[in-house]
Amino acid sequence: MGMRHTYANAPSYDLIICRTRCVSHRCDKAFCRGGNFSYCRAQLGFGSHLGSIANRLFLYTFCVIVCHTRKFQSRVTGVQLLLLLPAVGRWKMDCDGYPCVPMPLMCTAFVPGQIDAAVAGISDPDSRAIATAEALYFRGQATLAAKTARPYLDATDPALRYSACFICGYASLSLNRIADARRCLTGILDTPADEESPDVHAVHILFASAASVLLHLPSPYSAEEFYPLAAHLPEGLRLFASYVMAHALYLRGEYGRSLGMVENALIMKQGSYPISELFLHLAASMACMSLKDIDAAKAHFGAAWDIARPDGLIELIGEHHGLLQGLIEACLKAQYPDDFARIIEITYRFSYGWRRIHNPDSGEDVADDLTTTEFTMAMLACRGWTNAEIARHMEVSPGTVKNRLSGVYAKLGIGTRAELVAHMLR
Repeated sequence: MGMRHTYANAPSYDLIICRTRCVSHRCDKAFCRGGNFSYCRAQLGFGSHLGSIANRLFLYTFCVIVCHTRKFQSRVTGVQLLLLLPAVGRWKMDCDGYPCVPMPLMCTAFVPGQIDAAVAGISDPDSRAIATAEALYFRGQATLAAKTARPYLDATDPALRYSACFICGYASLSLNRIADARRCLTGILDTPADEESPDVHAVHILFASAASVLLHLPSPYSAEEFYPLAAHLPEGLRLFASYVMAHALYLRGEYGRSLGMVENALIMKQGSYPISELFLHLAASMACMSLKDIDAAKAHFGAAWDIARPDGLIELIGEHHGLLQGLIEACLKAQYPDDFARIIEITYRFSYGWRRIHNPDSGEDVADDLTTTEFTMAMLACRGWTNAEIARHMEVSPGTVKNRLSGVYAKLGIGTRAELVAHMLR
């Protein structure tokens, strides 16, 4: 009876269960059709009979057992294990018969440097428009990104609507359009109707959590509520979900768990998803810096830069500036001065809008009148770094650090490092 119940609850893999874009031409040529390919149950690399009762039951039961094993949970969470499984969602089909998924560029596998080809390879015009908006946003072109995504804010297709709300919401922070940002974020947080499919519910939980966590506000959902629905998302979004949960752990001060979640996701991914991987490497850099593992932090940041640089994807690096605690200055300022200048410009724009929602909604008072260098030094100081350690990390003299921190204290009206915490990011 128990076995029969387990099989009855197993996801149906009889559908078209995965869709990606072959830009690198490294796919199996037997299934590649003009740059697009899909897997069905007879074409999966890890078993040609996934649709059989035995294999469906084995995979589902294995996941359930392993995810509830205490010893294993300390290393791999349920959602990471689900990264091994194909998406099973029943999404609306595009003009080519492929599922129309949220954030199509994030869900596209491509080689860094080929983002324009990846966007052009999406034949459905609506999905291609959203992917274009994604590319513009991640390249730091907030005005064009918002303009491109705005027509889809009221789309009936939830994949298009959630994507547009997310892109426009965060682009509006950089544009200092706070009312627009709040409207878009409210559109994400609104609870979907009870009759919505598991696919849409999974997307709702993911984007509602992301919208909250990235503003350092409490998530309306727990990870446990997301795990049962994770397999309904494409791999690119499952990787992004790992970033969101890792970021939430970071904000709770659980740096080791945050790093472990990111590294598990990167190890278990089945394709190259540059957008999601960029998010993940930045989260790993944040955690490593807070653990004072500087070499590991620089390695992850270097991996993030290798992904970002070929396509100019500098927006996320600028948005994470404060949390990266001097990595941008240490790794980019001397070697890539032009890119560094653009990233810092993004940091000023985005952080100004970000604080206009975060500060009143959280009741916190994150400092808004410090330079990026002052903010970085203050972040490190309130985490227990000595002036000498800060100087070595940022390649300046200890005297410079002392003078900068004195200026910070004067601007904030405080006198000690202990008082810095109330004005810094978590």
